[in-house]
Amino acid sequence: AALEELIRAQNGFHARFIHGQESPERYRLVTQLLRDESLERVDIGALRGRVKAFSALLDDPLTRIEDLDATSHAIVADAQQIIAARKEEIARQLPQLERETSALMSSGLAVAWILMLLSFAAVQITLRKVVQPIEELSAAADRVAAGDLSARAPVAGDHEIATLGIAFNHMADELKARARTDDLTALPNFRAFRERIDAELDRADRYPSRFGVLVLDLDRFKKYNDTYGHSAGNDALRRVAQSIRETVRAVDFPARYGGEEFAVIVPQIEPVALTAIAERIRANIEALPAPSDGSTVTVSIGAAIYPDDARERDALFQSADARLYEAKKAGRNRVVSRAASSIKAGAVALLLMFVAFQASAKIVVESKSATTTTGEVVRFELGTLFVPENREKADSRTIGVGFARIPATHKGGTPVFILPGGPGESSLGMFTDTDAAAQRRLASLIRNFGGVGDIVVFDQRGYSERGDKLEFPVPHRPLDAPRSLSDEAAAYIKAAREAIVTHRDKDLSGYTVIQCAADVNDLRRELGYEKIILIGQSFGSQWSFAIMRLYPKLVARALLSGVEPLDSAYDMPSGVFAALESIAKDADNDSRLKPWLPKGGVMAALHDVRKRLAEKPLQAKVGDGTIVLGL
Repeated sequence: AALEELIRAQNGFHARFIHGQESPERYRLVTQLLRDESLERVDIGALRGRVKAFSALLDDPLTRIEDLDATSHAIVADAQQIIAARKEEIARQLPQLERETSALMSSGLAVAWILMLLSFAAVQITLRKVVQPIEELSAAADRVAAGDLSARAPVAGDHEIATLGIAFNHMADELKARARTDDLTALPNFRAFRERIDAELDRADRYPSRFGVLVLDLDRFKKYNDTYGHSAGNDALRRVAQSIRETVRAVDFPARYGGEEFAVIVPQIEPVALTAIAERIRANIEALPAPSDGSTVTVSIGAAIYPDDARERDALFQSADARLYEAKKAGRNRVVSRAASSIKAGAVALLLMFVAFQASAKIVVESKSATTTTGEVVRFELGTLFVPENREKADSRTIGVGFARIPATHKGGTPVFILPGGPGESSLGMFTDTDAAAQRRLASLIRNFGGVGDIVVFDQRGYSERGDKLEFPVPHRPLDAPRSLSDEAAAYIKAAREAIVTHRDKDLSGYTVIQCAADVNDLRRELGYEKIILIGQSFGSQWSFAIMRLYPKLVARALLSGVEPLDSAYDMPSGVFAALESIAKDADNDSRLKPWLPKGGVMAALHDVRKRLAEKPLQAKVGDGTIVLGL
């Protein structure tokens, strides 16, 4: 009977799974049938193996339907063969069993004893497989009804009762999620907010640290509803919720507190940085475009910080709420906090934001859009990452490094980090410039990497239009007046000394490829990525090598061109000659190349070319001018 039930269950699960009506986790309801006591003395080893193989195929995303069909049919066939074999064995032993039964039937007492034992066993099996699981399921239902949403039913008993247990647990999970989610905005609700702030208070008490609370209220929202209707009002609430969700950091906890009021828990934050985040939320909401059936909306925000403003949950919220009403009285559409009593839109807010994020080494992001040569509108984020100028010094000042991010049109892809060459080149112009060249570069970027994941273009520290930019005059090298290597080296030494004098307030020892690699890791962490793909060219390849050496587990793949090894300064003439000497040595020692090598070997030929260029430079006519190649 157990094997026949297995056949029915296997066929049913297989058919439902093929049509997308079953999940792999529920296959255990089929596998548990093999643990039936009636099968303990039956050789079902091969059948267990096939069931295990079918379960493995369910977990493999690359499994083909044909493989599932074949394995399922094999399970059914094995079970049918075992049933047939058992029937043959019973038929063969039936005469002997009949003789033994006849002997037993001669004694009425023996028959009664057997019946009593069988009845007792049936009662025990019924209690264990039916009654007990149903009682436990009923108890779990009572706990959920009493408000305990963590209650779960056991997945036990026969197939039908176990299925009921799984369905009950799934329902309880959905009920728990819905009980903590606002239906209109999909943000966590008041209940979830209270639970989260209690957890944050407990964490801050155990590991002393600050965290902030923001309370937001839409300005003149009743008038908005009266003017445009409640449907437009609901749409405004959804748009505001989405803007808050996209503005805050990954570690922050936004929630709809009730009506037109929202709240945000901001962990591990300083007062000025909390004010900056609040101002960024306010500015982004104010910048939301007006829908056709409504108008723009603004918010007033009050901010409080633990433990400076209060150490208890209600007192902390009341402190933020009181500052919210100060913002309302001061004219609305502003932030009131401990760090700044009132911040209006404009230069003061931007300056506070800059200082705040310098202090906290985080990012500032603003939403932008651009148009490619094909007319495609590309939405992206333009931001600045704030990091220490030199991570090896505790008192290092903070600098900004610019970046841009194009969100992927699909989820689940690995983000692509574009690292420019140089040093001293920025790729953000393709996002900010409006000329045809910039549009072509942006279209090419999306065409090449848009199907992979988010695209992140990152500037080098010290050369960023959206951060700190170090500039000094590069020695002029006219093509018609070539210099010797010694002259070239002297000119760069002089320029470097002038740069040190020009930038006395900066720690130039922090502008290394190792610090650049750490910048990428900081940005990866701030954007919430686990692994990244690196695209590097020229200096960008050295940059990539440094990242792979320092953070090998973070790099999923790397595509490098114009490769420059991390330990070789390929841009310097001495580095070029060192590389050529290494290549020449291998070539001179390769017997297969000897018939084609010049007399004296490769290096002798290179030195000969160098000598000729030094003695008599070559001249080439280009347009109206002349290019001189020499040393």
